[in-house]
Amino acid sequence: MVRAGVALTAETIGNSASGLTGCAALAYSTILNDMDTSSEEYRHQCEVRYYLVKRHKEGREAVVKAVELTGKKRGEAAAKRLMQDIVHQWSLGNRGEHKDWRED
Repeated sequence: MVRAGVALTAETIGNSASGLTGCAALAYSTILNDMDTSSEEYRHQCEVRYYLVKRHKEGREAVVKAVELTGKKRGEAAAKRLMQDIVHQWSLGNRGEHKDWRED
């Protein structure tokens, strides 16, 4: 696969030169590493990383507004879980980098 003239290989995944970040980089990496991309855990972690990048680039308020919309679409429980994990991962120093998921 090629995106923006850069071949997607194990070496370029997650590399800023590839132009892929967050879920896109993780999805291509997952294909290369035979990880299960259909699990709820994978989807949730990918979404959290997306919002960590958004917070880093656009600020906390942009994330709060986006998660509020999630609450309207998927319910309060989903929004609460999402925000808790965003806050927790941020406090551990995670800024949404490829494959980054931190444990206490």
